[in-house]
Amino acid sequence: MDADLSHDPWYLPLFLHYAKTYDLVTGSRFLGRVSIKDRAIWRNIISKITKWFFNLILGTNLSDVTTGFKCFKDSLLTKIDFSKIKSKGYAFQIEVSYIAKNLGASIKEIPIVFVERNSGESKMSVRIMLEGVFLILKLSLQ
Repeated sequence: MDADLSHDPWYLPLFLHYAKTYDLVTGSRFLGRVSIKDRAIWRNIISKITKWFFNLILGTNLSDVTTGFKCFKDSLLTKIDFSKIKSKGYAFQIEVSYIAKNLGASIKEIPIVFVERNSGESKMSVRIMLEGVFLILKLSLQ
């Protein structure tokens, strides 16, 4: 989860509740209606396009592939070979979601409200966006 409180710790008991049943619990900003406060519209558009592209190219159906608000069962974490993951930032979130899905993990998405940070700056850049696009294409070839 983001340490800048963009991800509200209030959701943690809900994550832990679902983690009893599911291998991976993710907080989705796009499950049902968009639940993002004070965020630039272009950032939402990028996340939505990434989700659409990911699901189309990789044949999945996740509502939020770039979320960093995740709860993994330890049994799933031990199955992931982190030495093979080369992506960083938002692409890491995409890659780990794809790997979990490929490992047959049961995934529960829960709706969250995401609040844009009050201080500091986003690390989002054109390079980071392109890394995500190329990662999805690379994963589709595996």
